[in-house]
Amino acid sequence: FRPAAGALLALSSGLLLGLCTSETHDWYRLARLNRAGHNDELYFRELMVLVVVWTAYAAPMIWLGLKRGLKPLTVFGVLAAVLAAATVSTQGFTYHPIQDFSVILNLRTLAFVCVIGGLEVTATWIRRTGFLG
Repeated sequence: FRPAAGALLALSSGLLLGLCTSETHDWYRLARLNRAGHNDELYFRELMVLVVVWTAYAAPMIWLGLKRGLKPLTVFGVLAAVLAAATVSTQGFTYHPIQDFSVILNLRTLAFVCVIGGLEVTATWIRRTGFLG
């Protein structure tokens, strides 16, 4: 019974991550369809919002997985955190016109701060529980 429960938990965790991702993507896809002209800004905004969504997904999954000893939740939470960190660190440095630049208060900075904060909280939880050994 335990392996089947773990498989169902992993499946539901993956489906929830996919649902969060697809709903965010669909919202921006509709926004791009309703907007004429260049959609580069919307594409970048979608990536940064996805990073925040993945970080918001990762933190409770990791917390619940570590608290209850449910490895599938912890693994999917860590995978979402890694996905968010990889996306913000690779896609966060795309070109934007200088007239749109804001030194501190911009979407890129918000996404970086969100991911760094989420990863710090995650690392603290992992250290406290001894998940990695």
